[in-house]
Amino acid sequence: MVIKLQGKCSLPFIITIELLLLEREILKKYYKRLSNGSLSISRLVGLKQEILDGLEEYYGIIAKATQFSEPLMEFGQRILGINDLYDSVIDRLDAVIFDITTNYSRNSNTLSFWLTILFGSLDTGILTEGIASIYYPHNLPAIVAWTAFVTVMTSLIIFALLYNKIK
Repeated sequence: MVIKLQGKCSLPFIITIELLLLEREILKKYYKRLSNGSLSISRLVGLKQEILDGLEEYYGIIAKATQFSEPLMEFGQRILGINDLYDSVIDRLDAVIFDITTNYSRNSNTLSFWLTILFGSLDTGILTEGIASIYYPHNLPAIVAWTAFVTVMTSLIIFALLYNKIK
């Protein structure tokens, strides 16, 4: 495709080419950042938000700046592979969102696991303390010993039962 610029100002053409090259580099930068190793949930969420904000802001500027050269922008995006690069960034972003969801779910399950053990053993310890205080009303060491023993044993039993279910 040959574009004749004779008798016309070439500034809009140059600006459009510059915007296309800038768009390509921004997308490549985002793709590289999304392709790096795994991050913590908070960093993944931050990265996701940064990329979404950056793309939204950039494409808002592009839409305003290229109103005069829409056919040239479309042609340039096709030639430079920007549409494919954009799709790749969005695919990577979807993978990051999946990673966030998976990590959050795993962390929630782990927290639920340990809270179940904690509260289950504390409940049986409190129940044991009440029963032991009836049988040993004036023997505090026996009450504490029974309470501690039952609490620890309950923790181990709940741990074993839940751990086998999780595996």
